[in-house]
Amino acid sequence: MMHCVLAFLLTSNFGSKLFHRIALVSDGPEGFCYGVYQNPNGNSFSFPSQDPDIFSSTGPKPDIGTNVRAYCSNKWGRSEIIAHLAKYLGDRTHNSQSGLAEEYEAEEKCRRSISKLIQESPRIKQASLTKILEIGHCNEQMIANQAVRGVIKVTGAFRRFSPSNDESYYIIDADKPLSIGRVVSNDEIFMVTKVEQGFMALAWYQGHLHLFKRDLNDDLWHPITDLIYSQRNGQIISQYVWDAHDKLSEIKRRLEEVRDQTGSTGLKKNIDRPESGNIITERELSIFIKNTHLNKLVADPAKGWLG
Repeated sequence: MMHCVLAFLLTSNFGSKLFHRIALVSDGPEGFCYGVYQNPNGNSFSFPSQDPDIFSSTGPKPDIGTNVRAYCSNKWGRSEIIAHLAKYLGDRTHNSQSGLAEEYEAEEKCRRSISKLIQESPRIKQASLTKILEIGHCNEQMIANQAVRGVIKVTGAFRRFSPSNDESYYIIDADKPLSIGRVVSNDEIFMVTKVEQGFMALAWYQGHLHLFKRDLNDDLWHPITDLIYSQRNGQIISQYVWDAHDKLSEIKRRLEEVRDQTGSTGLKKNIDRPESGNIITERELSIFIKNTHLNKLVADPAKGWLG
């Protein structure tokens, strides 16, 4: 039975501050369906240990932005495909901010500024985001970095750019949202789709691939993927992309057709498919996937707010 995973390659315009990274994503079992890795070959889909039983879609040479490929196998399951592709890559799943953080001294200065504001208000024991940004020792990227790392705790109406954290001494009241364009990679969101009562889009946030949503009536985005346990996000990201991308959705349709024909045993069933006219084989599907040309994902300027 054929299985497929998606590989997302980020090529950043931040230069050497941010390494090129690859996210491997599937809708397989939780814990084995998402990982972020350092790409030693820069802006190319090249895996040092790629197994001969794994094949992929094609596309142009990756450009600045986010590119996608489908990697499939008739031999391996989804978690095994990811394991083979990632074998010699640097795993950044639990250290995704490497290359993203501001200079150490600048972030230390930011923390001292927050601490001073909190000490000046011992009764409420927190500082407002508005006041912190007004003083000028912290910018929005620094705030997002430290919030996701758990250095600061974020409360307030616009706290959803940060995971829950009850242990930090530094408490910030998010009385205003962050500018989304200042905290996502390449200042862009991509694969924007209209859904019921709003929009959804992907973006690289704090080194991870995340799915965001906003309502029709405002420009406030919020993540719907998990900011702490990123391994849980593979299924929701994978399902979104397979359904929202025209060419990938066609691969998915044919893949499901082949699975319907073979069943869980892998043995071909004797079924009639008058609606399609032909019964597709795994070999034909393999050829179709190899000939599927996937361009860079369509991106939009990251406008609006995050919170």
